[in-house]
Amino acid sequence: MALCAPLCAALIMSGCGKDAESAGAENDVMSDETTGEAEDMFRITDDYVIIIPEGSKADAKAANLLKKGLSENGIELKFIDDSYGVNEHEIILGPAARDDTKKTSIDPSNGVMPGGWEIKLAESGNLVVSGDTYAAAQWLLDSCVGDDGFLVSEDLCESYTPEWELVFEDDFDGDELDETKWRRCPEWDRSDMGGRWDDGMIFLDGRGHLVDRADIVDGVPLTGAVRTCDTFMSTYGYYEICCTLHHAKGMWGAFWMMLGPNVGSGDGAEADIFESLYNEGNIYFTLHYDGYGDRHKSVSAVKRLPDAFDGSFHRFGLLWTKEGYRWYMDGEQVFSTDVAPVSQPGYMKISTECGSWGGKLDESELPSDMLVDWVRVWQMR
Repeated sequence: MALCAPLCAALIMSGCGKDAESAGAENDVMSDETTGEAEDMFRITDDYVIIIPEGSKADAKAANLLKKGLSENGIELKFIDDSYGVNEHEIILGPAARDDTKKTSIDPSNGVMPGGWEIKLAESGNLVVSGDTYAAAQWLLDSCVGDDGFLVSEDLCESYTPEWELVFEDDFDGDELDETKWRRCPEWDRSDMGGRWDDGMIFLDGRGHLVDRADIVDGVPLTGAVRTCDTFMSTYGYYEICCTLHHAKGMWGAFWMMLGPNVGSGDGAEADIFESLYNEGNIYFTLHYDGYGDRHKSVSAVKRLPDAFDGSFHRFGLLWTKEGYRWYMDGEQVFSTDVAPVSQPGYMKISTECGSWGGKLDESELPSDMLVDWVRVWQMR
């Protein structure tokens, strides 16, 4: 990709900062010592601003890194509102709702994975940093800042694609659950509505799907669950499921992880990669930590997506690193946090739950099936 217009620098924080005046970049010509050819360079000065999408904590962290690094080199950048068209040139860290930027979606089939980043200068003059914006900001500081200031070449083309290894995969082919990968969870009573996990509620349909069923049998709500605590545990990686969502009130599906040796006592965390609540039309992305007792804490994001419950397949992913966690839906990041980092092995669970949180049960809507097309786990080499 190429940088093809002058740059400028900036950050948008919700409710913070004032508009800075636009300024054209000063053109410098620097000699290329290797080839002896002149290369057009643009000097970034404190006339520029840094802009990030409103409410993006991960990109705010990256922008602050860039601002701090440039400040140490005598360049004081301003933070302004992300108002399209107000400024002639802007640096955007991460995906923004603009027609001159490009969203980077997670697509393992094309080699696009978490941790990768891309830097390009749009024709509008926006420097677009997408993907892992923190790593990209670090590259800018390391590669473009020196004694002569912040200089970016006109033809800068930079991207990074990390090497990932597929370490777990189940496409649920055949007629029987692969017990080298999954085990059915114990048939525990599960909720305040008298339901329980039942072995008969989770099975393969012979057409390439794991079926996680919710039903009422003899007045008892029954649901299914499987886990990998006896078959596959890992520390860090990208974990993804492709599945449909339940369509019955009182039931919800989940793909989640237990991270660490004893989550219940506070030694670890529970990462709900997704929970789908049909009665609200909402999907939840949550991290629970400090145990399940009086010290329990959680952070989460909620997306209202009633159309996602139409029986179509969706992808839900979690990137777990030593720095924290990022949640993805259909390749787009939806939430991130760096609280309660866990550095000990964890395992996956697929389950259906029932309870008052899901609403009153309606037998006319049952049985309700969540179909799982596949589950995959990648780790960085």
